[in-house]
Amino acid sequence: THVTKMVAETANTGAIPMLVGGDTSMLYPGVKGIAESRGAGTFGLLHFSAHPDADRFGDHTISDRQALFRLLDEEVVPGEQTVQVGLRGPDVTIDTLQWLSDQGVLYNTIEEVRKRGIDREMRRMLSEDDLAPEAIYVSIDVSAIEPGYLVEDGRATANGLGLDQVVLEIRQVCASKDIVGFEITDLAPYLDFTQQSVMHENAVLNYCLNGVAVRRSGLDADYVHTL
Repeated sequence: THVTKMVAETANTGAIPMLVGGDTSMLYPGVKGIAESRGAGTFGLLHFSAHPDADRFGDHTISDRQALFRLLDEEVVPGEQTVQVGLRGPDVTIDTLQWLSDQGVLYNTIEEVRKRGIDREMRRMLSEDDLAPEAIYVSIDVSAIEPGYLVEDGRATANGLGLDQVVLEIRQVCASKDIVGFEITDLAPYLDFTQQSVMHENAVLNYCLNGVAVRRSGLDADYVHTL
């Protein structure tokens, strides 16, 4: 509750709340805080993750495994305006995928992304106004990324997206859309005694900030300075 309140207070100032760290249970209060500020259903959710986080049968519903389920079940964000990218691993069951589909969620497994190409898929999703509205909350569960880049991943899953793929797509999204909130979750710093994970997470955050700056400057989303 206090995270939700703090996010809403920050959003009310006109700033973009950015959450770094914690497990993916932070997805719920982060998105809910934006909804309390802007209104439920007024923005979409783009969630990079290996895990659907749509467990409907847990003993309780305050954990990373139920974060997306709660948001959809409570209609904090519409399923038709929710996109998941990079799903893979044992949590991706036929039953869960069917439930996501029934809610209108546009999900992309890692195999779909690789078959069609992440750049093509992301541009397609961003161009479909009914699925990707102008305002978007971006959530990066670092499990979406190949664990070799982020040793401190709290729920590491093999065969992820490359860091270069993710940062470039994040920049494109943040340069193309009105970003209402941004988060990087599922971090367990004690798992990495080097600076690699922190360095790569910082890169993800800075690519988003770069995209926001491009958009606010009135430049094309693909803009790169000639120098």
